[in-house]
Amino acid sequence: MRILDFKAFVEDKPFLDKQVYMALGVFDGIHLGHQALIQNIDHRGDEEHRFLFTFTKNPKQFLGIQGYDKPITTQRQKIDLVTNSKIGNMVLIDFSVEFSKLRGEDFFSMIEESCDLKYIVIGQNFACGFKALFTADKIQRKFEGTKTVVDVVESVLMEEKRVSSSRIRKLIHSGDFRTVKTLLGRSFTIDMATKPHILAKRTFNIELTSIRQIQPPPGSYNVIFRDSQNVGHHGRIAVSDSEISCVSGSDLDSPIQYIEIVD
Repeated sequence: MRILDFKAFVEDKPFLDKQVYMALGVFDGIHLGHQALIQNIDHRGDEEHRFLFTFTKNPKQFLGIQGYDKPITTQRQKIDLVTNSKIGNMVLIDFSVEFSKLRGEDFFSMIEESCDLKYIVIGQNFACGFKALFTADKIQRKFEGTKTVVDVVESVLMEEKRVSSSRIRKLIHSGDFRTVKTLLGRSFTIDMATKPHILAKRTFNIELTSIRQIQPPPGSYNVIFRDSQNVGHHGRIAVSDSEISCVSGSDLDSPIQYIEIVD
């Protein structure tokens, strides 16, 4: 999968004459709702023409909205998860003060002028542009009567409640990782790529300040330590107010990439 910069996409126009089928969203967590949305472009065009447009940082995090200081998934995790789909390109938008002032109409016009835009899929609660005023229904109206098809995907429900990133955030903060796993379709994982540990040792500690995503609340959890060869080592972690103490049931001979919280 190619990783592209939005600014280069609209300024250099490397796809000016190419067909583009795009999925658009924040995709924090890549939960079941996001997965349902992504599946809408999995069968459209060839893989090289499928694009996922997302953000380097959650706009709510950039704007300082309470409860969004850290993402559910790091950018590396998001890329890894999307790589497993049939999407050939990910376009990363650097949300900035300047971008926050951009009207939604102008955002889509920039994309239209940079490619042969065939298809857009968004979630029903998606909104973009200045003050998030450009909602899903307005996006549909903008493209009525054009060559561009817009699909709005309804929310996925679980236990009669919408699967959403905000719901998952609350569950993580409460320590309900079994329900989190259900809504994500996989275990919640802590990104360990930049947290070195001593190889062959079964115990190590991680300072909470070094974790770049939502952290589990204080408590003990069964986990799987996933190394660079994707080998899993069962163990436990104990989370305090300042650090995570890790104990593996087997020697860790390869750098740990992720810690999967089982329960």
